[in-house]
Amino acid sequence: MAFSIMNYFKSFIPGSRLVDGGDCLAIVQMSLSSQSGLVAHAGGLAPLATPIVTYIAEFTTVATNADSAVLPPAIGGNEITVINSGAASLRVWADQNNPNNGNVADTLVNAAGSSANGYVDIAANGYNVFSSTAIGRWKSQQS
Repeated sequence: MAFSIMNYFKSFIPGSRLVDGGDCLAIVQMSLSSQSGLVAHAGGLAPLATPIVTYIAEFTTVATNADSAVLPPAIGGNEITVINSGAASLRVWADQNNPNNGNVADTLVNAAGSSANGYVDIAANGYNVFSSTAIGRWKSQQS
């Protein structure tokens, strides 16, 4: 059986039963939410990067090149849009400690399929769509 985002939530199993309200809220937040006014972490390092926790995330404050953000753990079926409305390029890191992937860093590849060194840079006034096809794997499509 293929792993999908639905497998991440243990109360979503076949049959008649109650579903955990926290699972329902998490699904909605991952697939229907947006946030604007985010501030990228100065310095560009992954451990301190601003976490992305919504389906659409708009960074309005990116003061210097490589100020950073970090994607949530990659789970197959998840898709995140990151918008950079700041003045400099935004560095977006893959999750560095995915609990669904043996607590190792997720991989992040660009549209050409080559390694992105764990991050991609989004130019000022640009955006990227990040899609996960499997646990631990993000693919970036620059738009």
